[in-house]
Amino acid sequence: MYFVEDEHGVHVERDPEAFRRALDKWDGYLTHLKGRDPDELVEEMRGR
Repeated sequence: MYFVEDEHGVHVERDPEAFRRALDKWDGYLTHLKGRDPDELVEEMRGR
């Protein structure tokens, strides 16, 4: 991410390539949980 100044002011832009690399890092990390009930997963994480 970086700041860009133009005639409208300053705004933040992100590098799409860096964003894709960040997502690739986590690709497949939670595939073993696919199809599970989200409420059940939360209860498991809470230790109930």
